[in-house]
Amino acid sequence: MRKFFIVLLLVFVASCGYKPLFSSKDMPFSIIKINYDNSLNSKKIVQNLKRYENTKSTNSYQITLSTTEQRNEISKSKKNDLSNYRILIRSSVKVEQNNNILLNKKYNKSFDYQGSEKKFDQTQYEKNLKKSLLDNISKEIIRDLFSIK
Repeated sequence: MRKFFIVLLLVFVASCGYKPLFSSKDMPFSIIKINYDNSLNSKKIVQNLKRYENTKSTNSYQITLSTTEQRNEISKSKKNDLSNYRILIRSSVKVEQNNNILLNKKYNKSFDYQGSEKKFDQTQYEKNLKKSLLDNISKEIIRDLFSIK
């Protein structure tokens, strides 16, 4: 009986005309050029935006991107061995079309976390946090590009 419901669900999903909202096919815009600073964080955001480059669309945008990162210690334990940290990533994005500024926005993402006694584990955790925050910023940029009229 359970298999029947799974098959039935698959049939409905496959035949309902579902298509992803932010797929790179039939885009309402294309990115013709991305100018960015030389930071590693900006490069990761640009990698996420690359799939929207040179698609067939009448709306072609030029993007300027700059990203900064801060890691602050927000509290320390009594023994001075474990601390709480805040990682903050700020991105500034300017979208232009034919030298007209369509979007000029700043994106801020932060996350608080507790430090680890093992430095390797902490650096791996920070690396994963940065990737997640940068992916979230990329998604917000793409969402804002879709909303430009």
